[in-house]
Amino acid sequence: MTFGKTEVTGEIIKNSGLDRPIRAKSMVVTIFGDIIESYGGKIWLGNLISLVNLFGISERLLRTSVFRLANEGWLKKTRRGRRSFYEMTTEGKEQTELATKLIYSFKQKSWNGIWGFVIYTAKESHKDKNIQLRHHLSLMGFGALSKNIYVHPDMDNLLVKNIINKLGLHGQVLIMQSQHVGTDKESNNKEIVKQCCSFEDMDLMYRCFLQCYTPIFKKLKKKSND
Repeated sequence: MTFGKTEVTGEIIKNSGLDRPIRAKSMVVTIFGDIIESYGGKIWLGNLISLVNLFGISERLLRTSVFRLANEGWLKKTRRGRRSFYEMTTEGKEQTELATKLIYSFKQKSWNGIWGFVIYTAKESHKDKNIQLRHHLSLMGFGALSKNIYVHPDMDNLLVKNIINKLGLHGQVLIMQSQHVGTDKESNNKEIVKQCCSFEDMDLMYRCFLQCYTPIFKKLKKKSND
């Protein structure tokens, strides 16, 4: 199996001097979603080990990451003789497709002023379900107004209902829509956004991202043009 430009990318990243290591699980999910899904969907574990090694991820760390992703329902394994092949589960594909749409296909549109609310009403003893709900909603762009209340300015009702069905949360979640009716409408909407999302932190993270990866992008572009 030839990885072509991926080898160049891996070498650049390995020698870029980044002070933060690449997260193995995130890298594996990215590789499956952005690469492997476009080339048959399955990969032999040996080839996956060789691929992630280009990014400085060891075989041991890769095996641990794949094992955990399989336990979490992202990947599934099939065997051919003595070889193990991995592919994304249906749920893994759905989560990846959702993230892809949010990242690459998002279209800015005028807001009608209506907030969508998802409220988890179960007891504290079921907080593990709330954690799962929070994770899925965060991938959809929801912010947490409190530990049990999630808010979105353009909620996809059908998608939210599908998540609730998958998690088995019938009767434990309220889905509502609301619009501010007071005189200080703009200020209150800004306050909701501020509570749910720290733009100062996001701005700092984005600046750090550009600082770290702009040199890598320039090197990669130069290599591609050589």
